[in-house]
Amino acid sequence: IVAVISLAIGIGANSAIFSLANSILLRPRPVSQPEQLCEVFVGEGEHPYHSTSYPSYVELRDRNEVFTGLAAYGINQFKLSGPNEVEQIWAETVSGNYFDVLGVTPVKGRTFAPDEDLVPGKHPVAILGYNLWQRRFNSDPDLVGKTVTINEQQLTVVGIAPPQYTGMMRGLGIDIWVPMMTLPLLSSNGERALGRGDRGLRMVGRLKPETTIEQARARFNLLTQEMR
Repeated sequence: IVAVISLAIGIGANSAIFSLANSILLRPRPVSQPEQLCEVFVGEGEHPYHSTSYPSYVELRDRNEVFTGLAAYGINQFKLSGPNEVEQIWAETVSGNYFDVLGVTPVKGRTFAPDEDLVPGKHPVAILGYNLWQRRFNSDPDLVGKTVTINEQQLTVVGIAPPQYTGMMRGLGIDIWVPMMTLPLLSSNGERALGRGDRGLRMVGRLKPETTIEQARARFNLLTQEMR
């Protein structure tokens, strides 16, 4: 009896752990053709999983020959101010092509325009997460085009993300996305975050047709070696 009970408990625990791992780690992300996406790192040797700086990302994006698009993102916490309360929310600060590379289409509005990713502080825009839109803004159908207050700055909402997409970090629900160029408005370290000294950006690329992971890795390694 003891053996049967112990076995049942063990199987139950393993099943629960696998279900959690499957939901957080194994299932494909809700993006267009997820099998074409791969996360990109710039480390080497015993430390292969390094993130990168914004200037290095831009150079890699423009010089790469293996991806149809290469996007970058970082994780931040911002303060969302409302009439009665201030709430800490999770944000992804992203390259302007982030949603286009992933193939994620907003349920309302649009993705970021190319010129919103060029000049620091010039275009204070944001895309809201579906859950935040429901929870804090009552699913306001006219929210796109209005402003929200983030870190005491007014950002214009240009889109609402689809409900199934909650960001690149597994298990972390992102509430808002802002272009990297908006960071100088939102943080005293915003200008530094755009320099080579800050290596907090992760990258995701969409492989060109008929390009394998092995081919992409080899060519990308050559490119990163040329840049060192």
